[in-house]
Amino acid sequence: MAPERGWTGACVEPFPAMFEGRTCQLFPNAMSDTDGKKVDFGGLGQLRQIRGTSSDGVETISFPGLLNRTRSPGFIALVSLDVEGFELQALRRFPWESFEVGAWIIETWGAPQSNHSDFRAKGLELIALLEAHGYRRRPVQNNGVDEYFIRDRWWHPSLAEHKLRQHPKGSHGC
Repeated sequence: MAPERGWTGACVEPFPAMFEGRTCQLFPNAMSDTDGKKVDFGGLGQLRQIRGTSSDGVETISFPGLLNRTRSPGFIALVSLDVEGFELQALRRFPWESFEVGAWIIETWGAPQSNHSDFRAKGLELIALLEAHGYRRRPVQNNGVDEYFIRDRWWHPSLAEHKLRQHPKGSHGC
């Protein structure tokens, strides 16, 4: 990230109550492949997902919209993408020609190895999209439900030695 240029990162979270303790730019939106669409959610906690459009719902934001609004630098050290099953949809709109990401950490819940054909197909398409842009899936210890995608020039085998991720008490990320 580039804090010396006034950019300290961004967090997209449709539920503002989850903003407590975060220090980056905060956006009370739902990450998607479109900007400005109003959506509502079904499910609770980690099972919340976009369920449809709603006139009084949460507004969506895409990667191009977010990167423009945050005046993001051309190189972003890390993107952690956890949007409850909409990761591929959001990634399809990433402006690959204008931005480079050092490392992607993407929640996949094991989709590439899933026995459920639709879930597996999405996981494999996500991997193919990242590989088409030079990112390779990396064998990181204690990866939990996440997959790590890093270009060769940023990868070093010592990065595979990863402690189990634990957020500080009361924190939900950045």
